[in-house]
Amino acid sequence: MKILKFRKQKQQYFRVTLDQRERAGDLWLRCSGCEELVFRERVRENHGICPRCGTYFFLTARERIALLVDKGSFRDISKPIVAGDPLRFVDRKPYQERLREAQEKTGLL
Repeated sequence: MKILKFRKQKQQYFRVTLDQRERAGDLWLRCSGCEELVFRERVRENHGICPRCGTYFFLTARERIALLVDKGSFRDISKPIVAGDPLRFVDRKPYQERLREAQEKTGLL
């Protein structure tokens, strides 16, 4: 009787949902240098460098700027880049129409 009871207990195991896996994936990074899992927060505190082997992780432009300038001293003054048609290019469709269709398709208005 004890063997049957043990077998039933053995079949009970913990199921990990997709949400839990995604959250765990957001917490850890795999270093390309030492192939170890590193806690994302430790990499951030170490300014994008693996604390185990010293390999550099990629930084976004905003992260790099935050490392280079004093807090609150950087102001982004760039304007959005807008495509123009200085050559007045004409094909089966006017360039401005092609551009408008592409912007609507990609959502980059």
